[in-house]
Amino acid sequence: MDGARSSADALFREFAESGDPRALGEVYDLVAPELLRVALHATRDAAEAEDVLQATFVAAIERAASFDRAQRVLPWLVGILANEARKARERAARRPDPGRLERAAPDDPELEAERAELLAQLD
Repeated sequence: MDGARSSADALFREFAESGDPRALGEVYDLVAPELLRVALHATRDAAEAEDVLQATFVAAIERAASFDRAQRVLPWLVGILANEARKARERAARRPDPGRLERAAPDDPELEAERAELLAQLD
């Protein structure tokens, strides 16, 4: 795997310098399986892990210009993935504040009476 890692490093440097999507695609092919395992461990949900992996690569694309080319790409991507997994956990933990929710307008009383009659007949 060390050869694949050094290939990923060189390919990501190439992507960062040229913007070549093929180089990024090859990086993805080389490191995505390992990153997905990390994401699965961090999220405990396969669908969420795939979303976190995708968000990691979106962030890597956006931050490619700031990537330190002297560093290895995999640890950098793992750091991004950890941040994306944390954000996903925070989003999942959010609960709406009932006091801030907009109250629904009362329904038409005639329609409510018809609905109640229909439900009573169905029962």
